[in-house]
Amino acid sequence: MAEETEFSTDQLPQAERFDLWRETYRTLGLNCEPLGETASFQAKLTHKAKWPLQSFHIKTGVASVFRTQREIADRSWNAYMIHYEQGEGGLTAFSRREFPTRRGTLVVADSDQLYRSDRRSCYHKYAIAIPKAMLDRYLPIASDPLARLLPAQNGVAGLAAGYIASLAREWDNIDDAAMGSVAEALAQLISVTCGARAEEYQDAVRAGRLVQAKRYIEQRLTDPSLSPALAASELRISVRVLHAAFEPSGTTFAAYVRRRRLEECRVALLAHPSRPVTEIAFAFGFNSLSSFYRAFQSEFGASPGDLRNTLQQGSNAGDLALTGIK
Repeated sequence: MAEETEFSTDQLPQAERFDLWRETYRTLGLNCEPLGETASFQAKLTHKAKWPLQSFHIKTGVASVFRTQREIADRSWNAYMIHYEQGEGGLTAFSRREFPTRRGTLVVADSDQLYRSDRRSCYHKYAIAIPKAMLDRYLPIASDPLARLLPAQNGVAGLAAGYIASLAREWDNIDDAAMGSVAEALAQLISVTCGARAEEYQDAVRAGRLVQAKRYIEQRLTDPSLSPALAASELRISVRVLHAAFEPSGTTFAAYVRRRRLEECRVALLAHPSRPVTEIAFAFGFNSLSSFYRAFQSEFGASPGDLRNTLQQGSNAGDLALTGIK
Protein backbone atom coordinates (compact mmCIF):
# COMPACT_ATOMS: atom_id res chain seq x y z
CA MET A 1 0.00 0.00 0.00
CA ALA A 2 1.30 3.44 -0.93
CA GLU A 3 2.10 5.83 1.91
CA GLU A 4 3.16 9.46 1.94
CA THR A 5 4.13 11.86 4.72
CA GLU A 6 5.42 15.40 4.52
CA PHE A 7 7.02 17.72 7.04
CA SER A 8 7.85 21.37 6.47
CA THR A 9 9.11 24.12 8.75
CA ASP A 10 7.36 26.83 6.72
CA GLN A 11 4.51 27.41 9.18
CA LEU A 12 6.55 26.91 12.36
CA PRO A 13 7.86 29.66 14.65
CA GLN A 14 11.42 30.47 13.61
CA ALA A 15 12.81 29.83 17.09
CA GLU A 16 11.45 26.26 17.04
CA ARG A 17 12.21 25.22 13.47
CA PHE A 18 15.57 23.55 13.87
CA ASP A 19 14.69 21.65 17.06
CA LEU A 20 11.47 20.31 15.53
CA TRP A 21 13.33 19.38 12.35
CA ARG A 22 15.89 17.48 14.40
CA GLU A 23 13.08 15.55 16.09
CA THR A 24 11.71 14.64 12.67
CA TYR A 25 15.14 13.41 11.59
CA ARG A 26 15.40 11.28 14.72
CA THR A 27 12.25 9.38 13.77
CA LEU A 28 14.16 8.32 10.65
CA GLY A 29 17.23 7.21 12.58
CA LEU A 30 19.20 10.35 11.68
CA ASN A 31 20.40 13.38 13.58
CA CYS A 32 21.59 16.86 12.71
CA GLU A 33 23.40 19.87 14.09
CA PRO A 34 23.35 23.46 12.86
CA LEU A 35 26.35 24.87 11.02
CA GLY A 36 25.66 28.51 11.74
CA GLU A 37 22.66 30.52 12.90
CA THR A 38 19.24 28.88 12.83
CA ALA A 39 16.98 31.95 12.79
CA SER A 40 16.35 31.64 9.06
CA PHE A 41 16.54 27.83 8.91
CA GLN A 42 14.06 26.12 6.58
CA ALA A 43 13.55 22.47 5.74
CA LYS A 44 11.16 20.14 3.97
CA LEU A 45 10.94 16.35 3.84
CA THR A 46 8.65 14.24 1.67
CA HIS A 47 8.67 10.52 2.42
CA LYS A 48 6.87 8.05 0.16
CA ALA A 49 6.60 4.30 0.53
CA LYS A 50 5.39 1.81 -2.04
CA TRP A 51 6.61 -1.70 -1.40
CA PRO A 52 9.42 -2.61 -1.70
CA LEU A 53 10.88 0.89 -2.13
CA GLN A 54 10.87 4.05 -0.06
CA SER A 55 11.79 7.51 -1.32
CA PHE A 56 12.96 10.61 0.52
CA HIS A 57 13.10 14.11 -0.91
CA ILE A 58 14.97 16.31 1.56
CA LYS A 59 15.82 19.98 1.31
CA THR A 60 17.25 21.89 4.27
CA GLY A 61 19.30 24.89 5.21
CA VAL A 62 22.95 24.63 6.23
CA ALA A 63 23.43 21.73 8.65
CA SER A 64 25.44 18.65 9.49
CA VAL A 65 23.48 15.42 9.04
CA PHE A 66 24.78 12.27 10.69
CA ARG A 67 24.02 8.73 11.82
CA THR A 68 26.00 7.31 14.74
CA GLN A 69 25.83 3.94 16.49
CA ARG A 70 23.12 5.41 18.71
CA GLU A 71 20.87 6.24 15.77
CA ILE A 72 21.60 2.89 14.12
CA ALA A 73 20.62 1.07 17.33
CA ASP A 74 17.43 3.13 17.58
CA ARG A 75 16.41 2.57 13.96
CA SER A 76 17.91 -0.11 11.73
CA TRP A 77 16.90 0.32 8.11
CA ASN A 78 18.13 -3.05 6.84
CA ALA A 79 18.35 -1.37 3.46
CA TYR A 80 20.73 0.17 0.99
CA MET A 81 20.28 3.86 0.43
CA ILE A 82 20.81 5.33 -3.03
CA HIS A 83 21.63 9.02 -2.55
CA TYR A 84 21.02 11.21 -5.61
CA GLU A 85 22.56 14.65 -5.09
CA GLN A 86 20.29 17.52 -6.14
CA GLY A 87 22.18 20.42 -4.57
CA GLU A 88 25.71 21.76 -4.79
CA GLY A 89 27.05 18.77 -2.91
CA GLY A 90 29.68 18.58 -0.22
CA LEU A 91 31.67 16.05 1.75
CA THR A 92 29.86 12.82 2.63
CA ALA A 93 31.40 10.12 4.81
CA PHE A 94 30.41 6.49 5.38
CA SER A 95 32.36 4.78 8.16
CA ARG A 96 35.97 5.68 7.27
CA ARG A 97 35.36 6.52 3.61
CA GLU A 98 34.81 10.10 2.45
CA PHE A 99 33.26 11.12 -0.87
CA PRO A 100 33.09 14.61 -2.38
CA THR A 101 29.69 14.90 -4.05
CA ARG A 102 28.25 17.37 -6.53
CA ARG A 103 24.96 17.80 -8.36
CA GLY A 104 23.98 14.59 -10.14
CA THR A 105 26.28 12.32 -8.12
CA LEU A 106 25.00 8.96 -6.92
CA VAL A 107 26.22 7.36 -3.70
CA VAL A 108 25.09 3.83 -2.86
CA ALA A 109 25.63 2.72 0.71
CA ASP A 110 24.55 0.32 3.43
CA SER A 111 22.28 2.49 5.56
CA ASP A 112 23.28 0.77 8.80
CA GLN A 113 26.77 2.24 9.02
CA LEU A 114 28.22 5.48 10.32
CA TYR A 115 27.24 8.43 8.14
CA ARG A 116 27.97 12.13 8.09
CA SER A 117 27.30 14.91 5.59
CA ASP A 118 28.45 18.44 6.31
CA ARG A 119 27.04 21.17 4.09
CA ARG A 120 27.97 24.82 3.89
CA SER A 121 25.14 25.33 1.43
CA CYS A 122 21.64 23.93 1.00
CA TYR A 123 21.29 20.20 1.68
CA HIS A 124 19.16 18.91 -1.20
CA LYS A 125 18.91 15.22 -1.85
CA TYR A 126 16.63 12.59 -3.33
CA ALA A 127 17.16 9.12 -1.91
CA ILE A 128 15.75 5.66 -2.50
CA ALA A 129 15.82 2.92 0.15
CA ILE A 130 15.90 -0.58 -1.31
CA PRO A 131 15.83 -3.72 0.90
CA LYS A 132 19.21 -5.36 1.41
CA ALA A 133 17.83 -8.76 0.48
CA MET A 134 16.76 -7.45 -2.92
CA LEU A 135 20.08 -5.83 -3.86
CA ASP A 136 22.30 -8.47 -2.21
CA ARG A 137 21.11 -11.04 -4.78
CA TYR A 138 22.93 -9.13 -7.50
CA LEU A 139 25.89 -7.43 -5.78
CA PRO A 140 29.42 -8.81 -6.04
CA ILE A 141 30.56 -10.33 -2.74
CA ALA A 142 32.45 -7.80 -0.58
CA SER A 143 33.91 -7.90 2.93
CA ASP A 144 33.16 -4.28 3.89
CA PRO A 145 29.78 -2.55 4.16
CA LEU A 146 28.85 -1.12 0.79
CA ALA A 147 29.65 2.55 0.20
CA ARG A 148 30.37 3.64 -3.34
CA LEU A 149 30.50 6.95 -5.19
CA LEU A 150 29.03 6.80 -8.70
CA PRO A 151 29.68 9.86 -10.90
CA ALA A 152 26.46 9.87 -12.91
CA GLN A 153 27.44 11.79 -16.02
CA ASN A 154 27.78 8.77 -18.30
CA GLY A 155 28.10 5.01 -18.49
CA VAL A 156 25.88 2.67 -16.49
CA ALA A 157 25.89 5.12 -13.57
CA GLY A 158 24.32 7.63 -15.93
CA LEU A 159 21.65 5.07 -16.82
CA ALA A 160 20.98 4.49 -13.12
CA ALA A 161 20.73 8.23 -12.44
CA GLY A 162 18.27 8.64 -15.30
CA TYR A 163 16.24 5.69 -14.05
CA ILE A 164 16.05 7.19 -10.55
CA ALA A 165 15.08 10.61 -11.90
CA SER A 166 12.32 8.98 -13.92
CA LEU A 167 11.20 7.00 -10.88
CA ALA A 168 10.97 10.22 -8.86
CA ARG A 169 8.80 11.86 -11.54
CA GLU A 170 6.53 8.87 -12.09
CA TRP A 171 6.33 7.49 -8.54
CA ASP A 172 2.69 8.42 -8.00
CA ASN A 173 1.69 6.92 -11.36
CA ILE A 174 3.30 3.52 -10.78
CA ASP A 175 0.83 0.85 -9.66
CA ASP A 176 1.60 -0.95 -6.41
CA ALA A 177 1.75 -4.24 -8.33
CA ALA A 178 4.34 -2.85 -10.76
CA MET A 179 6.72 -1.40 -8.17
CA GLY A 180 8.30 -4.80 -7.51
CA SER A 181 9.44 -5.07 -11.13
CA VAL A 182 10.65 -1.47 -11.07
CA ALA A 183 12.67 -2.22 -7.94
CA GLU A 184 14.20 -5.35 -9.48
CA ALA A 185 15.38 -3.39 -12.51
CA LEU A 186 16.82 -0.70 -10.23
CA ALA A 187 18.62 -3.32 -8.13
CA GLN A 188 20.18 -4.86 -11.22
CA LEU A 189 21.28 -1.48 -12.60
CA ILE A 190 22.85 -0.50 -9.29
CA SER A 191 24.62 -3.85 -9.03
CA VAL A 192 26.21 -3.29 -12.44
CA THR A 193 27.48 0.13 -11.33
CA CYS A 194 28.97 -1.64 -8.31
CA GLY A 195 30.89 -4.17 -10.38
CA ALA A 196 28.45 -6.91 -11.41
CA ARG A 197 28.74 -8.08 -15.01
CA ALA A 198 26.46 -6.06 -17.27
CA GLU A 199 25.97 -9.08 -19.53
CA GLU A 200 24.06 -10.83 -16.74
CA TYR A 201 21.49 -8.05 -16.40
CA GLN A 202 20.84 -6.89 -19.94
CA ASP A 203 17.12 -6.30 -19.31
CA ALA A 204 17.88 -3.77 -16.57
CA VAL A 205 20.56 -2.05 -18.64
CA ARG A 206 18.16 -1.91 -21.58
CA ALA A 207 15.46 -0.39 -19.34
CA GLY A 208 17.92 2.24 -18.18
CA ARG A 209 18.86 3.06 -21.77
CA LEU A 210 15.18 3.42 -22.67
CA VAL A 211 14.67 5.96 -19.88
CA GLN A 212 17.80 7.81 -20.98
CA ALA A 213 16.67 7.84 -24.62
CA LYS A 214 13.21 9.14 -23.72
CA ARG A 215 14.72 11.96 -21.67
CA TYR A 216 16.91 12.90 -24.62
CA ILE A 217 13.89 12.87 -26.93
CA GLU A 218 12.02 15.25 -24.62
CA GLN A 219 14.96 17.65 -24.74
CA ARG A 220 15.13 17.57 -28.56
CA LEU A 221 11.47 17.03 -29.40
CA THR A 222 11.12 20.27 -31.38
CA ASP A 223 14.27 19.63 -33.42
CA PRO A 224 13.32 18.42 -36.93
CA SER A 225 16.78 16.84 -37.29
CA LEU A 226 16.17 14.46 -34.38
CA SER A 227 16.96 10.96 -35.64
CA PRO A 228 18.17 7.59 -34.33
CA ALA A 229 21.68 8.34 -35.58
CA LEU A 230 21.81 11.72 -33.83
CA ALA A 231 20.38 10.33 -30.59
CA ALA A 232 22.75 7.36 -30.58
CA SER A 233 25.72 9.64 -31.14
CA GLU A 234 24.70 11.97 -28.30
CA LEU A 235 24.01 9.05 -25.96
CA ARG A 236 27.31 7.37 -26.91
CA ILE A 237 25.72 4.11 -27.99
CA SER A 238 25.22 2.44 -31.36
CA VAL A 239 22.03 2.83 -33.39
CA ARG A 240 21.48 -0.91 -32.98
CA VAL A 241 21.64 -0.63 -29.19
CA LEU A 242 19.26 2.34 -29.29
CA HIS A 243 16.69 0.40 -31.31
CA ALA A 244 17.10 -2.61 -29.00
CA ALA A 245 16.22 -0.41 -26.01
CA PHE A 246 12.80 0.32 -27.51
CA GLU A 247 11.96 -3.25 -28.53
CA PRO A 248 10.49 -4.45 -25.18
CA SER A 249 8.20 -1.40 -25.04
CA GLY A 250 6.39 -2.47 -28.20
CA THR A 251 7.28 0.66 -30.15
CA THR A 252 10.21 2.10 -32.07
CA PHE A 253 12.31 5.22 -31.72
CA ALA A 254 10.58 6.88 -34.67
CA ALA A 255 7.08 5.90 -33.53
CA TYR A 256 7.72 7.18 -30.01
CA VAL A 257 9.05 10.51 -31.29
CA ARG A 258 6.06 10.88 -33.62
CA ARG A 259 3.56 10.13 -30.86
CA ARG A 260 5.16 12.56 -28.41
CA ARG A 261 5.21 15.30 -31.05
CA LEU A 262 1.55 14.65 -31.85
CA GLU A 263 0.64 14.78 -28.17
CA GLU A 264 2.37 18.13 -27.76
CA CYS A 265 0.70 19.44 -30.92
CA ARG A 266 -2.68 18.40 -29.56
CA VAL A 267 -2.01 20.30 -26.33
CA ALA A 268 -0.93 23.39 -28.27
CA LEU A 269 -3.98 23.23 -30.57
CA LEU A 270 -6.32 23.25 -27.59
CA ALA A 271 -4.37 25.79 -25.55
CA HIS A 272 -3.95 28.28 -28.43
CA PRO A 273 -7.08 28.09 -30.65
CA SER A 274 -5.99 31.00 -32.84
CA ARG A 275 -2.47 29.76 -33.52
CA PRO A 276 -2.11 28.41 -37.07
CA VAL A 277 -1.97 24.63 -37.40
CA THR A 278 1.01 24.88 -39.74
CA GLU A 279 2.97 26.90 -37.20
CA ILE A 280 2.26 24.37 -34.44
CA ALA A 281 3.20 21.39 -36.61
CA PHE A 282 6.52 22.90 -37.67
CA ALA A 283 7.24 24.12 -34.12
CA PHE A 284 7.19 20.52 -32.89
CA GLY A 285 9.54 19.07 -35.45
CA PHE A 286 7.27 18.09 -38.34
CA ASN A 287 8.65 19.18 -41.72
CA SER A 288 5.69 18.11 -43.87
CA LEU A 289 2.17 19.39 -43.30
CA SER A 290 0.55 16.52 -45.21
CA SER A 291 2.40 13.89 -43.16
CA PHE A 292 1.43 15.75 -39.97
CA TYR A 293 -2.28 15.70 -40.89
CA ARG A 294 -2.16 11.99 -41.75
CA ALA A 295 -0.35 11.11 -38.54
CA PHE A 296 -2.69 13.26 -36.42
CA GLN A 297 -5.81 11.68 -37.94
CA SER A 298 -4.37 8.19 -37.48
CA GLU A 299 -3.32 8.79 -33.87
CA PHE A 300 -6.38 10.63 -32.58
CA GLY A 301 -9.20 9.77 -34.97
CA ALA A 302 -9.81 13.43 -35.80
CA SER A 303 -8.15 16.18 -37.80
CA PRO A 304 -6.68 19.24 -36.04
CA GLY A 305 -9.60 21.30 -37.35
CA ASP A 306 -12.17 18.79 -36.06
CA LEU A 307 -10.51 18.88 -32.67
CA ARG A 308 -10.73 22.66 -32.44
CA ASN A 309 -14.29 22.77 -33.74
CA THR A 310 -15.39 20.25 -31.14
CA LEU A 311 -13.75 22.28 -28.39
CA GLN A 312 -15.51 25.44 -29.57
CA GLN A 313 -18.92 23.85 -30.14
CA GLY A 314 -19.03 21.04 -27.64
CA SER A 315 -20.92 21.55 -24.43
CA ASN A 316 -21.55 17.95 -23.44
CA ALA A 317 -19.27 15.12 -22.42
CA GLY A 318 -19.90 13.21 -25.63
CA ASP A 319 -18.66 16.05 -27.84
CA LEU A 320 -15.79 16.98 -25.58
CA ALA A 321 -14.63 13.36 -25.50
CA LEU A 322 -13.10 14.03 -28.91
CA THR A 323 -10.60 16.40 -27.27
CA GLY A 324 -9.37 13.43 -25.27
CA ILE A 325 -9.06 11.83 -28.68
CA LYS A 326 -10.58 8.63 -29.94
